[in-house]
Amino acid sequence: MTKGDIVNSLYNLIGSKLETKLIVDKTFEIISKALKTGEKVSICRFGNFSILEMKARIGLDFKTGKKIYISPYKRIKFKQSKFFFK
Repeated sequence: MTKGDIVNSLYNLIGSKLETKLIVDKTFEIISKALKTGEKVSICRFGNFSILEMKARIGLDFKTGKKIYISPYKRIKFKQSKFFFK
């Protein structure tokens, strides 16, 4: 499912495709901003989004077989609600 599919699904409820697109865009913008500032995002009966800070480490380049340095980075963690599939 893409963002366009979400807009099309909600279009029937809201009535205006432009308004629906703006609402979906703003929703994702709010979630992104919260995660970038380190906040946890909890959506009831769906799940929780949070940021994991990965430490620097030594990895392996599978093409050459040489060891490489992997810089520290951040990634998004999602933990689904226990009600997700009910």
